[in-house]
Amino acid sequence: MKYSRCESEIKWWREHLSKSDRYLRNRCKGHPFDKELKDIIKDKPHFKNRKRLKIADFGCGPASVVGVRDTTYEIDILGVDPLTDEYNKILKEKNLTRPHDTRLMECEDAHFLGADKFDIVFTRNAIDHSERPDEILMSGKHICKPNGLFHIRIYEHEGKNQNYTGVHQWNFFVENNNVLVESPTYGRKFTVKDILGNNIIITKQKSSKASKEIYISYFKE
Repeated sequence: MKYSRCESEIKWWREHLSKSDRYLRNRCKGHPFDKELKDIIKDKPHFKNRKRLKIADFGCGPASVVGVRDTTYEIDILGVDPLTDEYNKILKEKNLTRPHDTRLMECEDAHFLGADKFDIVFTRNAIDHSERPDEILMSGKHICKPNGLFHIRIYEHEGKNQNYTGVHQWNFFVENNNVLVESPTYGRKFTVKDILGNNIIITKQKSSKASKEIYISYFKE
């Protein structure tokens, strides 16, 4: 990731948290496990009678949005983010501590964590910030356990909507029951099915932004 583009992301977090850091403080206290994720996995065989969930969160930011508190599962999150050192500075300044472990790593390189290691691989509003989102998809598929869930949440046309500034260089959008991914900056395009195959579930959700949020769920075969 080019540092000149990373700077804009760090600047955004600092400006955002200077107005209110309640959101981050709630994350660090250990908020409840994401209800939508729990609904997605509730009837799947891999998750029945399972007491502990090992989760990788790609591009977790200062602290994961997934949540660690739950009455059904013990939640064990590993955050993966190339800006972990910068977020550590922010947390230290605010005297906050994450409720989970975090690895300083490009998400494209997460395959080094090992094959078939995580029950859930999760990412929200992050993989379009990379220069190589296709490699992130490959890494997520690699580290996800068989029958586990790789769940991606991404805003439609984020590059276009952000005028291709900072880390926003890619557009994800739904077309013909697939998610197309393209970047005029890098002159590249591919589809999510090119990498994850046809066994994906695609939905669109309303969001606080003008664009909708795409949810992609892939249960690894």
